[in-house]
Amino acid sequence: MPLKDIFVAIPTIDQVLVSQFYIPGYTESLRIFSEVRVVPSGDWLEGVSEIFKSYFIKVGFPCYLVPIFQGGACYGFVVKSFGKFTPRFCTNDLLPGCERLRGGEVVIFVEGFKDCFCPMLACKGLSAVVLPMLTALPGRALLGRLKSLGCRVVFVPDNDENFLDHVARFSELCGREQIGGSVFCLEGIKDFGDFFGSLDGRAAALREAKRLRRFICQSV
Repeated sequence: MPLKDIFVAIPTIDQVLVSQFYIPGYTESLRIFSEVRVVPSGDWLEGVSEIFKSYFIKVGFPCYLVPIFQGGACYGFVVKSFGKFTPRFCTNDLLPGCERLRGGEVVIFVEGFKDCFCPMLACKGLSAVVLPMLTALPGRALLGRLKSLGCRVVFVPDNDENFLDHVARFSELCGREQIGGSVFCLEGIKDFGDFFGSLDGRAAALREAKRLRRFICQSV
């Protein structure tokens, strides 16, 4: 049976109670993305090809199924459960959240799903799209696609020991694709995922998200 036929039968994230399946930070963040589903067990994947099923088995059950859309077509998915591992299958360079792209947006790149929450709230009402890279840097092919759509990109690297290296590599990628790109440097937090930690972390993340909004508005 094709995965798309099984997909519509799998419960959505809003249909599953937090008491049944909850990953701190990820559950809140994934509610912002389109058509996210919860796969309760392997029984729900009966008939799915072993190639696709292996992605889910790697992370265990229950798990979140995050589809990757653009327009009306689905090109792949990301699977997330309690572990750090976040496998992605996609037939092209797209990421979750790309369904919001229409052309001309400011695209904000953050490292993961949890990092999307604060920027998405803070930038509400702006022509901005937040994308979780799921790695340290955006792919060159995706940057080329964004260039063709007339987008600008803002890179929000984690505030850690790899910061300078990632900034240098991002600038090089933008130069190769000739797309306008800028870097937003976090202050006082490691990443926007700090929102889901202590009360101090939440306050600092909200402050930085507001500063990111100002940064985008001033650079448009």
